[in-house]
Amino acid sequence: MPDAAGTAPHRQARSRLVPVLAAVVFVVFLAAPPRALAEKAWQVGYGLCHQQPDRSFFVGGRQLPLCARDTGTYLGAAVTLLCMLGTSRRLGTSLPHPWVLAVLALGGAFFVVDGMNSYAGAFPFLPRLYEPDNRLRLLSGLMLGTAMAAALLPLFNYTLWRSAPAERPLNGRALLALPAALTLAYLAVTNGPAWLYLPLAVGLALTVLLVLAAVNGLLVTVILRHDRRGTDWRDLVHLLSWGVLLTAIELGFLSGARYLAETALR
Repeated sequence: MPDAAGTAPHRQARSRLVPVLAAVVFVVFLAAPPRALAEKAWQVGYGLCHQQPDRSFFVGGRQLPLCARDTGTYLGAAVTLLCMLGTSRRLGTSLPHPWVLAVLALGGAFFVVDGMNSYAGAFPFLPRLYEPDNRLRLLSGLMLGTAMAAALLPLFNYTLWRSAPAERPLNGRALLALPAALTLAYLAVTNGPAWLYLPLAVGLALTVLLVLAAVNGLLVTVILRHDRRGTDWRDLVHLLSWGVLLTAIELGFLSGARYLAETALR
């Protein structure tokens, strides 16, 4: 049986290997054709979203890499995370106040209702409550993304860190900033000038990667029973690196499956 002194270097090497592999995967993705950032963003969305033009927004005449509902979801998550991280001195582990959770739950319910209403058209025997609209899809996505980020950040902090304050990341200052920030995000998608296309497309792709990497990293941490052990930024990098590797595998598989399906249907 190896002693503790003998296993320590092995554990250190293993912990370095995961971030290196994640960095290699990311660099290969950036270096592989096509090299344009907008096309990279489109590749990220390819395995995740149907990308149908009639259900997507166009900024400056160019289609965003995610449909209206997915655009709202990930844009809402990005805006909410920025509001929380920009107004919290410490990263807390508590969920929002119960009344905030109630509002977020209503937003999530609207997302479900609007989604079911949209897809009811595929079944002639199901009535529609109202005519689907991309603006409503975007709005419902923003609501879901807000709820998703408000729950994910406290869960992330609780799972990763050995010691974290029992505070709410979605605090009073974040709540004050959030409505205005979400309104600006909505207007950027629906009425934004052409120069906003690239920041929006790249921002959406990065948010997709960040959210999926965070969720996948948490799953690996729990499965390996390494939860509640983080003490510094290296533990954060290690968790996200695991997430990046799993996300690359998942998106690669989904993209390949979509490509084969589309090829077979031609």
